[in-house]
Amino acid sequence: MKKISNIIFDLGGVLINIDPQATVYQFEKLGLKNVDFFKKNYEKNGIFYDFEEGKLSSDKLYELIKSEINLNITNQEIDFAWNAMLLDFPKQKIDLLKRLKKDYNLILLSNTNEIHVKYFEKQLLNEYNLKFEDLFHSHYYSNEIGIRKPNIEAFDLILKKEGIDATETIFIDDMKENCIAAEKLGINTIFLDLENNSNLIELLKDF
Repeated sequence: MKKISNIIFDLGGVLINIDPQATVYQFEKLGLKNVDFFKKNYEKNGIFYDFEEGKLSSDKLYELIKSEINLNITNQEIDFAWNAMLLDFPKQKIDLLKRLKKDYNLILLSNTNEIHVKYFEKQLLNEYNLKFEDLFHSHYYSNEIGIRKPNIEAFDLILKKEGIDATETIFIDDMKENCIAAEKLGINTIFLDLENNSNLIELLKDF
């Protein structure tokens, strides 16, 4: 392995603690009966998949969810339920990023959407008085670049736009398929196996 100069981080599960079931629970409280609605719509061409690729506006998402729930709910109630999966951004990880940024080119690559972006950017600002540009040299959101992981085009775009060498880059993600996609371009990877209690702080202690 060449000397590592660049670290690409995933966000949800790696840096921000998440609980997708919390969002399912909140939508059930709003009146959603069909829990499979989430599973099928996170698959390719599903509404959440398209929302994370920027192909669907927030207004259209609200319309489709209201149609599914078939009750008189507000956009604000949908936002609350949708953002329920986003938990905390641990201070240990903030401190880790601050330390690493002194010696490495830090990049964020996240499958996300405009509702979540507004929420977690505000959360970081409110809790730590920080913006994402304070922690990363650059960030790439799927809804802005129009590509979701594990599409290798997302990684290829970063390599080209940043002008960086894959062999001098490490990508960290809690989804194995995303790591496999990055490896196809020669990027080194660290799979954060949350089911087996992988610890990000411990894994990067020697960086």
